Amino acid sequence: MSFVSSQHSRAWRGARSGALPLVLPLVGVACLAGPAGAVAWVNAGWLALIATTLLTALIAACIGVIAIRRRHRALHRLATEIRVGGTARSLTELAPLLHDRGDATLNTLAEAAHEVVVLAHQRAAETQRLEREMETRVDEESRRVRAQLSHLSLTDALTGLANRRGFDERVRELVAIAHRRDEELALLAVDVDHFKKLNDTCGHHKGDEALVALGEVVQRCIREHDLAGRIGGDEIMIALPRVSPDQAATVANRLIDQFATHPSGLGTEIPWPTLSVGIAMRGADAADDATALRQMADRALYESKHRGRAQVTRWRPELQAMSQAG
Repeated sequence: MSFVSSQHSRAWRGARSGALPLVLPLVGVACLAGPAGAVAWVNAGWLALIATTLLTALIAACIGVIAIRRRHRALHRLATEIRVGGTARSLTELAPLLHDRGDATLNTLAEAAHEVVVLAHQRAAETQRLEREMETRVDEESRRVRAQLSHLSLTDALTGLANRRGFDERVRELVAIAHRRDEELALLAVDVDHFKKLNDTCGHHKGDEALVALGEVVQRCIREHDLAGRIGGDEIMIALPRVSPDQAATVANRLIDQFATHPSGLGTEIPWPTLSVGIAMRGADAADDATALRQMADRALYESKHRGRAQVTRWRPELQAMSQAG
């Protein structure tokens, strides 16, 4: 066996003879090797150095394994986030786990994946915004269409006035309001004189022209908050809230005059029709519901026709007696 160089050979010999205790500093490195080169003895410093080196390498390897596993888990989470569309918070949590100064490929992959997920998230948010906007527009369009259909269902297509259903619904409300407030309300019953003769002689298209002209005249002569409707055929009803009997008569005469001079009446084979009007007043004529008021207006209209047409008649009690006698 041979002794390999040492700074403490004498300490070694003392230790072998038992005269000195084996106390060697860590920096003292010595070993005893046999003829075959096998190490027979290593001093404590050498052992400590070897152990420290091995422990450091083991710790480094463990840390590396842990880091790799963390990155693998982070990549797995990232793949999951890509599939389901990650949130900004989850991507922020993944960023430091994917970062590795020594692995440029992994960093590049992580950054690219991060950008893909962020872009997907932005597109998903934009898609949701567009869906909400589309839903809002669809709701608005649906409400508009429903309102339009409701208006069409209550409007006469030829004259542009309310149809019978629309007029009946609204006039009941107006009469009830006038009764509650104790206000006057006039109801005018308007009819085209000799309308059947116009249809038979000039054709139904000319009769339609007369109704269109009547609708135009009515809308010019009434106020915005008044109500006018085509009850059927050539009969029109007009409700005038908060007017006196004289004001109602003025509107009725204006209707007669403007219809008589309407351009549609030019060039007809027969004289252009005239209008007859009957008026009934809520309160003054003791009528407090829409049905009674309408019956009075119709009776006054009949009286206008009976007296020669093209005139205005206001309902009076004796007309009721005449109607019962007839």
